[in-house]
Amino acid sequence: MRATLGVVVLLAACGPQGGAAGGNTGGGSSEQETAAVRQAIEATNAEFVQHFNQGHGDIAAAQYAEDAQLMLVGARVAKGRQEIAALINSLAPAKAALTITVDKVTVSGPMAVERGGYVLTLTPPDAPGPATETGTYLVHWHKVGDKWIRIDDIGTSEKPLPPPPAPAPA
Repeated sequence: MRATLGVVVLLAACGPQGGAAGGNTGGGSSEQETAAVRQAIEATNAEFVQHFNQGHGDIAAAQYAEDAQLMLVGARVAKGRQEIAALINSLAPAKAALTITVDKVTVSGPMAVERGGYVLTLTPPDAPGPATETGTYLVHWHKVGDKWIRIDDIGTSEKPLPPPPAPAPA
């Protein structure tokens, strides 16, 4: 279950619950330009979260570059839109509910990095109840034409790592 939760994390990696917290300057962009990019990314994230939560993998994955990568702890890297869409679609039976909070957007010309946190709740059909995971994410964005698209998306879980295995008897 943890790998499934982790996989989902970063998908959105961006979301409508983002607030004004965190700095938004960097890379030579003006505060006004950075604010405009953040607004565009948050609007894109709102659409992503909506489609993610509805299990519309193809629509959500269209926000990624054709060769984008989704990298999550405990899961194989999803490479390209097709694998990202398949991952999102695989979560639909678990009634995925993702929320994201944008902490910071740093802009440098046609590139941006978004940092934030997420909460993902899954309720698989055979589970006694929902499982919730929280974590953080980074998304590397590129501006293509008049749209911002995800290039690299990485998420981490706040769950502690399992203890190391006991040493083998001597």
